[in-house]
Amino acid sequence: MRDEFVKFLETPTRDTFLAVRNALISAETYDPYSDELNNVEDLLDEERWTEAQEVLGNTMSNLLLTPRAHLYASYAAEKSGDDQLAELETAIAAVCAEGILATGNGSEESPYLVTRVIDEYDVLQFLDKEMKHQAFVEKDGRHFDRIDCTDDSVVWFDITDSFQNLESRMEE
Repeated sequence: MRDEFVKFLETPTRDTFLAVRNALISAETYDPYSDELNNVEDLLDEERWTEAQEVLGNTMSNLLLTPRAHLYASYAAEKSGDDQLAELETAIAAVCAEGILATGNGSEESPYLVTRVIDEYDVLQFLDKEMKHQAFVEKDGRHFDRIDCTDDSVVWFDITDSFQNLESRMEE
């Protein structure tokens, strides 16, 4: 997965993003509903920069394409005095958001593909949109989040892979 991620960062296209995404969602460690980001957020709130960086470092393979993970890493690096790493992580966060945007156009016919539900909120923020209402939609064997925004636009996200991962974990 590391090689695919480096290739994506070097050449951020839909195809290179999907290559990383496919490697991520097929990994044994993929858990789209894990709570690492909540733990990191708590550590950042407590100004425990080094510990936040350690948690992110230990769990980044599961968070690799999540813009928020990289923004948290950037913030922790900045607070730790590593401005170069902070800039790099901010750039990676933007590339991850752009990668998600390259997977579709956010319509029902061409929804964005995400690896975690929290990615939806990062994309909305990247698009400068605010959520008004969110609905889970199941259609033709696929699972979607439909987000109605305050500007009256609607943004669709395909969460089929995350949903299937959750279902398989519940069966175990």
